[in-house]
Amino acid sequence: MENKEKYYTPVIEEFHVGFEYEYKLRVRNGVFAYMDGIHKYYPNSWTKDCFMMKDPADKPFGEAFSDPWNINEVKGYIGDGAIRVKHLDREDIESFGLEAIDWSKFYTKYIKDDYWRLEHYPRSNGVEIYHQDDKMFEGTIKNKSELKRILKQIGV
Repeated sequence: MENKEKYYTPVIEEFHVGFEYEYKLRVRNGVFAYMDGIHKYYPNSWTKDCFMMKDPADKPFGEAFSDPWNINEVKGYIGDGAIRVKHLDREDIESFGLEAIDWSKFYTKYIKDDYWRLEHYPRSNGVEIYHQDDKMFEGTIKNKSELKRILKQIGV
């Protein structure tokens, strides 16, 4: 997969607590806009982050944006192409303890005596998840955050 195809620009509806993405600085009036004013960033480098919200009484946030309650700030970064998400890949799938059983698309995991199988079709972002011989999920999973949510919902 080429670098161009490895990432995509998310839509705002994809953001949720735990959503993994990368961001880079935006330029405003020829000046780099530092997101938190504390860390030093390099203008063309991407920084990994995870969208978080804390207890509202704590005046939240997840690491990158100065005001997480301001969804317009997130939308601005998306609109400027300053946020990207890595498409689901083998590394992401294996990070959940699934092991590749051939070179292409099949992954397995045993939990106690339960057998789970995941089939991944990278060109279409298609995923099928089986428990024993029962299909538990069939659909599109674009990234690691979505896979994590689906695995939790079906009890893997």
